[in-house]
Amino acid sequence: MSFFKKALASIGIGGAKVNAIFHQQTVTAGSDVSGVIQIKGGGVAQQIEKIGLMVMTQYETESDDRKVTVNALVQKVDINLRIDLQPGDEREIPFSFCLSPYTPVSIGHTPVWVQTELEVDMAIDPSDTDHLQVQPHPNMAAVMEAIDQLGFRLYKVKNEASRAGRGVPFIQNFEYKPTRHFQRSLDELEVAYLPESGGIDLLLEIDRKARGLSGLLLEAADMDETRIRLSLSQQEIAQGTAYLAERLKQVIEDFS
Repeated sequence: MSFFKKALASIGIGGAKVNAIFHQQTVTAGSDVSGVIQIKGGGVAQQIEKIGLMVMTQYETESDDRKVTVNALVQKVDINLRIDLQPGDEREIPFSFCLSPYTPVSIGHTPVWVQTELEVDMAIDPSDTDHLQVQPHPNMAAVMEAIDQLGFRLYKVKNEASRAGRGVPFIQNFEYKPTRHFQRSLDELEVAYLPESGGIDLLLEIDRKARGLSGLLLEAADMDETRIRLSLSQQEIAQGTAYLAERLKQVIEDFS
């Protein structure tokens, strides 16, 4: 019977169970996330070598000329330990880590979840999945407020495959429609936010309205779009929304 139980546990039947409990389900990119991992022993003794916390999301890419959605690892945190778990044992392991500043924000259809896995010797690793609601990094939130002040209305957000992503194979792209100052000159503004502790980088795509025949020709050739990178320091962000709005306004006007 003991051999049979071990065989079942090795394929995940009757083995250890894991459950991650987060102190808060709503978290902020670039801030600390904490909780406890509950482990319950199964029908046989098992040795746990490590616990892995993997922050996951999805992004859109192209494969064979069609768009597909794939999973992506944003961040992995390993808790190295050694536990000899006896049948029925219950353990609680506290955890805390800084959530990557490049974790996508929970806007639109952007899922973010943490997959918790136990690394069990000679067995299928038990796992648990918990979804998180991710708020913008403070530097990102400051720029978003400035863009809103300029009258841009957010209408689409999606994760797209890109080499510009930092440590991840995608960027989260925010698409805005102008409603006031830039309504006559722009069709839309696309922004990817890359926050850092010392500021933020913005990847801007400025899509100009077609003006006359030459404008229509440029639009047909996709030459009516300008892509630029704008870096804002922490000192600039600290000057507030009005300053950031004026800074962005000047940059957009230069290319619109």
